[in-house]
Amino acid sequence: PCRKEAPYLTKLQEKYGKSGFNVIAVNDWDEDAATVGKFATQSKLTHKILLMGGKISPELYGVTSSPTSFWIDHKGIVRGRSVGFNVAHVPQMEQKIEKMLAGMKGK
Repeated sequence: PCRKEAPYLTKLQEKYGKSGFNVIAVNDWDEDAATVGKFATQSKLTHKILLMGGKISPELYGVTSSPTSFWIDHKGIVRGRSVGFNVAHVPQMEQKIEKMLAGMKGK
């Protein structure tokens, strides 16, 4: 599921990045930089990917299933969490992003 989600994350970053939205993916399989880099290149991913999240994700953020997405606003407040990925949910993801970006205006 993470590999299926990754290209959509890049698309969201490209679409909303100039408005202040950022995707930061966390590789919680603890794969090395070469492996992650190869996948990112092959999949034409342009969003940031942090490494070595296998221990941190479950301990600090309670992640028990991948992918898990956190919706964090411009103040650093977690506004939502979603588990799993389905292409049919991309429109709802875009709605969340647009709502969060609208909340940034004037702040």
